Amino acid sequence: MLLPKEIELLGIAFDASYTLMYAPGTRRHTRKCVASRCKMGQIIEVLKLCVVQRVLACKMGVPILADQLVRQGSQ
Repeated sequence: MLLPKEIELLGIAFDASYTLMYAPGTRRHTRKCVASRCKMGQIIEVLKLCVVQRVLACKMGVPILADQLVRQGSQ
């Protein structure tokens, strides 16, 4: 069984993820997380993981986009 603060940390992760990026939900879960006695360091770590996830998605996606632009230009 998850503790309330663990549930809120997961809520932050889901709402801050690059596929959702839902700011109101991220704020709501952050407030609830603080109320559940989460440490700021825990919240920051979750947000850092979300940033890394976005960077990795861009690192993969940008070369694919560049390749497609080159292919379109040669047609």
